Amino acid sequence: MMKLFHKFYEKYVDFGSVFVASGTRNTHGQGWRHHRAYKFIPGFTFEGTTLITKTFTATERMDSENAKGNLKLNRKTLMPIHLFPDCVKSNLWKEETYNSVGLSGLAFKEIFERGELQGLKKPFIISFMAVGKTIEERLKEYRDFVKVIWGNIWKFGALFAIEINVSCPNTCHDPGALIKEVIKYFNILKRLGVPLGIKFNILASHETVKAIMDSGLCDFIDIPNTFPITLENIWKYPKALSIYNKYGSCGFSSPSQFLEAASWVQRAREIGIKEHIILGSIYCKEHVEVAKDIGTDAISVGAVSIVRPHRLNGIIKKGHVVFG
Repeated sequence: MMKLFHKFYEKYVDFGSVFVASGTRNTHGQGWRHHRAYKFIPGFTFEGTTLITKTFTATERMDSENAKGNLKLNRKTLMPIHLFPDCVKSNLWKEETYNSVGLSGLAFKEIFERGELQGLKKPFIISFMAVGKTIEERLKEYRDFVKVIWGNIWKFGALFAIEINVSCPNTCHDPGALIKEVIKYFNILKRLGVPLGIKFNILASHETVKAIMDSGLCDFIDIPNTFPITLENIWKYPKALSIYNKYGSCGFSSPSQFLEAASWVQRAREIGIKEHIILGSIYCKEHVEVAKDIGTDAISVGAVSIVRPHRLNGIIKKGHVVFG
């Protein structure tokens, strides 16, 4: 169970123990088109989970020439325009998912003005990533993000935390370089007085993450279920070739990543990282037990909802039993 101190309201907030990975339920939990069909599958449910929103950006990424999100969305519904987008592929037999979605969506200010986030009634986490080409641009994006929330924080119907995402492999940024800027991001965000966390992939060095945690600015870590495919390793993923060749990047998710993610967490605990950790790459109930044994505080479900939707209910229930 993950209880975080909310400085703005000066109290601890229970965020739960089973999260929905960012983007899994679209912007604010409304879901995706395929969820309408999946609801007829026994075991498919998100009941009992805590929402992590889709990762928002300060600027619009609706597949325009200068801000390519790759997944074309309807501006009103925020659903994919195409029934089967070519930037997402799944191999259901092998439980694999490939995507080149580059944080497609409206600018955060416009999302906020729609009012859906303020209508949420349970604690949740807002995911955000700066996508500017320079550090100066990225810092400005965080300042603009804070301005939108700071003047309207009283409008939210539920308490929330903020998660910095530096893990997306499809925004033309080097996650290894972005993670070195994180303390500067936190120094901007801390004004809001809400719990703060960071999402990065398992390629992040333990030493870099330890330095971030030692700053005292970060309350939790979120380890996602997506691994970046690069020119160096694409030979291992022939299914990703068509996506990678068209969009120039690709992320990969599968159960095979769980042991790598678990190993990262185990090492983090060994070197003294004590903050809360949310572990992704969860594909079955057995993964939940391992996650608890290695010292994580919570889990998140993401790609499993696409390739094995019938397992969700069992994983969620197991998470509540194991983590409380």
